[in-house]
Amino acid sequence: MNRVPPRAARLAWAGSALVVFGAALVIGYTSIFSHFLWYDDEGYVMISVRGYLAGHPLFREVYTQYGPFFFLTRRALYALLHLPVSHDANRLIALGEWLVAAGLCGAVGARLTRSRWMGLLAAGLAFVHLEVFVKEPGHPQELCMILVALALVLGTLERRRIGFAGMGVVCAALATTKVNIAVYLLLAITLALLLATERLPLRSLACSLVGAAAVGLPSAVMRAGFELESTTAYVAVVTGGVAATLVAACAPGRPRALAWPHLVSLLVPVPLVVLAVLAMVRLEGTTWHDLADGLWFEPLRFVAVSRNAPSPLGREGIAAGAAGLVVSLATLRLWQRRPRLRWLKVVFGVGVLTAALAEFIGGARQALMDGAATRGNAATVLTYGVPFLWLLLAPDGEPPPTFEASFGRLLLCNVAVLQALVAYPVFGSQASCATVLVLVAAVVATHDAASAAATAAAPRAWRAIPFLPLVPLATALGLKTDFCTRLYRENAPLGLWGASRVHLRADQVGTLRLLARLLPANADTFFTIMGFNSLYFWTRMDPPTYFNATLWPWMLNYAQQRVIADVLAQHERAMVVHDANLRYLARRQVTDPDGPLGAFIAANFEYVGAIANFEILIRHGRPADSLRNVRRGGEAHGQSAARDPIEQAAAPRNEPQDIRVYRWQQEAIAHKRVCDPTGGPTRIPRERQPEPD
Repeated sequence: MNRVPPRAARLAWAGSALVVFGAALVIGYTSIFSHFLWYDDEGYVMISVRGYLAGHPLFREVYTQYGPFFFLTRRALYALLHLPVSHDANRLIALGEWLVAAGLCGAVGARLTRSRWMGLLAAGLAFVHLEVFVKEPGHPQELCMILVALALVLGTLERRRIGFAGMGVVCAALATTKVNIAVYLLLAITLALLLATERLPLRSLACSLVGAAAVGLPSAVMRAGFELESTTAYVAVVTGGVAATLVAACAPGRPRALAWPHLVSLLVPVPLVVLAVLAMVRLEGTTWHDLADGLWFEPLRFVAVSRNAPSPLGREGIAAGAAGLVVSLATLRLWQRRPRLRWLKVVFGVGVLTAALAEFIGGARQALMDGAATRGNAATVLTYGVPFLWLLLAPDGEPPPTFEASFGRLLLCNVAVLQALVAYPVFGSQASCATVLVLVAAVVATHDAASAAATAAAPRAWRAIPFLPLVPLATALGLKTDFCTRLYRENAPLGLWGASRVHLRADQVGTLRLLARLLPANADTFFTIMGFNSLYFWTRMDPPTYFNATLWPWMLNYAQQRVIADVLAQHERAMVVHDANLRYLARRQVTDPDGPLGAFIAANFEYVGAIANFEILIRHGRPADSLRNVRRGGEAHGQSAARDPIEQAAAPRNEPQDIRVYRWQQEAIAHKRVCDPTGGPTRIPRERQPEPD
């Protein structure tokens, strides 16, 4: 067979990589600046960052569900860029993180397959799969995805001690950002290391204990939601995947070359880096008490509130989890007689990639306007991909793989199967983060099987299989580029402070501009229901406090809500913006009967008018005619001007945009937080404490 000259092959790859990167840059920029979702996670994270950069101690004066390492990175980035916290700056940073995360996933694929083309394929798949980042730009999930992929890259380094030490630092960074992801990653790495260790005292006992912890982890994390069938299916999928991986990893003949110094290199940096990060924040005014509450108890409270948030998994998940384990047990016996089971790898790899690429193409012309929307058929990939990740470890034939190749795949398999837990309890954007490594594993498995099967009799047919997904990927990128650029051009520029690059629907732009003009002209402070924190940036006003969240009635404790109510009580010109679609005030007695802040707003504010679906409330006794009119000049796309932005009529009361919010709230009533009115940490009764989110 005629081979392509190396120089021509390198040029072809470089040209293709440049095209993919260019398409990703265009898609990323136009998509991330064309989305704004009603629940405003972006504003929630941004207002927390602004409060921290203004000198307010984390957790003590700034509410957040995320650890200090994320805020330290934001301080460094904004200092380096010499920019204030704004939507433009935040989204440009998020775009960079999106590209870096996809690039690191590509690096994992390239290093494991020794193929730059497979690396390019993995990077392209990861980029499209992670498009969900546009729904919550700047969310810590982007940093977490970078750190998880970086750990996998470090695990493939030839200088093993340095690689393991680097993975320890990454785990520490994650532990001070999102504890649950750090636990999943550290457990996966430790288990892979123990399984690949040749000389270690009590190795069998250690492997048994860590393996049992990994198998039991899904049940421990999701035990609060077992009454839901979707949660039971989720547990079955991940538990089956972990157990099947252990079966495959313990198969005879797998190479082992690590020793106890590698375990020390991994574990020693973790507490040292964690303590260093916490000490930095401690010096800024956050107490150890605050750190314990913010890093551990606050995530527990969030899971208690949202434990019954539904996921799209059904009974088929239970069957898939069981099938993965049964097939791995059956295959273990076959390995002793028939080492070539590459066809299973091909079925796994092609099946997963087909499911993802089908959605990439079918959904290429759809914007992500739903908080639960995912990319790449994430639910299908999770259900049928995770239980069969162990196939990445199945032998391809003789000769047996080298240790480097074997360990890299074991590490990827362990990390991918445990990171599948990331999508609990809210199966939204994090579902893509939970499944993106399954796509990388599918690329590696397909390449391994095809390379081993490429015999002299039929080399081209098998070797072409791993490259076939490049065609539908290119199609998806082309369609997505066309859609995103048209969407950006057709939308109207928002034109508010710090959001000059943002383009949204004309009706959205008109509403947001009116709100941004009304509030500074008529209020000295304001509060929003629910957590529309982006308004503080567009109005250039400070919030009453930096205890700000999205679903604040169920996220802020009693003391924090009382502080906000006390501040609002001191401002006669305070206003409240209430999203009528959420119907919080109408349902408050049912969904939040004991919340002090909701009760204060209901008792001290009255409805005066509405802008689209946003009700405007002012203090009792303040004359409505004292509100200054704000002209609506300069609206885009032919919108007419109006002298008074407030419509003196009943606000629209449409059905909630995401009714599932209220299902969580109804369940949260039974698990109402036990609050300490003195300002101490809020705790959940021990028998009700779920694992952290």
